[in-house]
Amino acid sequence: MKRKYLVFINSFLLLFIFQITSFSQNNSVQLKYLTKNSDAILTGKVIQQKSQWNGNKSRIFTIATIQVDEYLKGSANNRINVIYPGGEVDGVGELYSHTAKLESQEDVLLFVKKDNEKDHYLIFEGEQGKFSLHTDKLTGEKFTGDNKRLSSYKAEIRKIITQD
Repeated sequence: MKRKYLVFINSFLLLFIFQITSFSQNNSVQLKYLTKNSDAILTGKVIQQKSQWNGNKSRIFTIATIQVDEYLKGSANNRINVIYPGGEVDGVGELYSHTAKLESQEDVLLFVKKDNEKDHYLIFEGEQGKFSLHTDKLTGEKFTGDNKRLSSYKAEIRKIITQD
């Protein structure tokens, strides 16, 4: 009985270790994909948002103005407009799954694509192209929602860019 218990525990631990390794590799692959296929990568703060209807009032979209702190890839103005589906207009709201939603005064790391028809950007790959940032009050260092240092993400992104 004790031996079966030990086999079970060891099997469970091995599966757990493989999951962690797999998650780490998938995260790295995703970052590489986002970096290579986005037009710009930036850090900044959401300073303004405005939701509105599309031309035929069938969908709501939101335009967020981002005050850019730093471009890791590409470049543009120190402020850019990012458009995403959803928002609220006159008490009517729309919410889309798997779409990045920005919050007012939110610090973000964004992977964006330029919309060539209009003067704005789209968040590349929806919610996967947006990382919320928070600041450690003691050190002032910024972290992503999964508690990874922003400086680590920046280093990985720069390494991917220089490998091309």
